[in-house]
Amino acid sequence: MLKVDIESQEDFTKEQLKKLEELRNLCAASIVEMTTVAGCGHPGGSLSSLDILLVIYSSIRQDPRGPADPDRDRVFISHGHISPGVYATLGAFGYFDLEEGILLFRRAGSPYGGHVEHFVPGVEWNTGNLGQGLSAAVGSALAAKLKRKDYRTICCMGDGEQQKGQISEARRFAVKEKLSNLLVFVDWNGLQIGGAISDVMPQNLYDEWKAAGWNVILVEDGHNFSTLY
Repeated sequence: MLKVDIESQEDFTKEQLKKLEELRNLCAASIVEMTTVAGCGHPGGSLSSLDILLVIYSSIRQDPRGPADPDRDRVFISHGHISPGVYATLGAFGYFDLEEGILLFRRAGSPYGGHVEHFVPGVEWNTGNLGQGLSAAVGSALAAKLKRKDYRTICCMGDGEQQKGQISEARRFAVKEKLSNLLVFVDWNGLQIGGAISDVMPQNLYDEWKAAGWNVILVEDGHNFSTLY
């Protein structure tokens, strides 16, 4: 299993980058297979966020053999319809049998639902209505601060859901409480199910997060492992 120590490494090694490329190919194929077998699902968003997920799960303090460890880093998936990408990544990292996730995706009675659910090992939170994930992640980060724990909380989001008002409230609250243990990735691919995000509801994501007081890093190539790292 690929594991990187972000405290001591400034970048991935060549060997680690090669392994990430192999994982990307495996997971991308699994996403397509999963949604094809089920006849439904969201391969687009899953493929768009895949490299983010691979960088996160290679870098967090979390063990697939004990995903409920109280000192683990927490990962909240706000845009839960990228479940094929999440299941492919978790399966590839050894949280469960990937083949099982592929065959049981969206099946009746299966834990591998169309939106991620905590019945799946490694899934932290049942995704609700889009836009709620940041609030849940803020709660996790605040709990760590109050309990004097040093685990990190990471929230993965889509760009379409940034139109929800709840997100602006969560952004401001995180700054008010000085939650420096919270990291957010927004997959800014310009599309949502209703079309281009600029047509559905124009917004400037960079300026909006910046205005709320966040340290914002704009990654031009969201598929470059080293840049994301």
